[in-house]
Amino acid sequence: MSQNRPNPAGFCPRRSITCLALALLCSLLAGWTLPAATSAVAEHRATNAIVSAIPGGSLEANDRAGGHLLSRHVGKTPEQLRQRLASDSHISAASSFTDRAAADAAIGGALKSERLRIQSWLRGSEERLAFSYRHSNPVGISVSRGAASPRQAFRVRLVLVRDRTFEGGWRILTGYPEL
Repeated sequence: MSQNRPNPAGFCPRRSITCLALALLCSLLAGWTLPAATSAVAEHRATNAIVSAIPGGSLEANDRAGGHLLSRHVGKTPEQLRQRLASDSHISAASSFTDRAAADAAIGGALKSERLRIQSWLRGSEERLAFSYRHSNPVGISVSRGAASPRQAFRVRLVLVRDRTFEGGWRILTGYPEL
């Protein structure tokens, strides 16, 4: 039978969540911070703030309502982007966000930064709003027709449409990295 023995600090059994909870409580009472916990909390808050800018609370909700951002523009390889270019003669480039987290961050950041533009559009009568937003870091890759290799993209292009079924009256039709 296994016994819980104190660790070198002398008060917490091994493999016990109680140890972490006790350390966190002591640090809070003493006014200390645990760097890893503080970083994780800050990252969680930042992620929630970004995702809260996305109508319907998620990119999935927007795709289910008729969008195609996730299916066409997230996690694609350069070869998949070249295949898309070969099969669709109407586009001059194909692009993809690196992964889902990059898509959430790029789109959420663009929506938060362009909220005044979106509010102005909603006061008007246009059915769609398309705009680009430049980020300071790459958001994905883009393969242009005839290009030898993909290039890093720092901009995101968003196309929004009115949709009364979404809180706020609009949703994302599509979004993708662009050069």
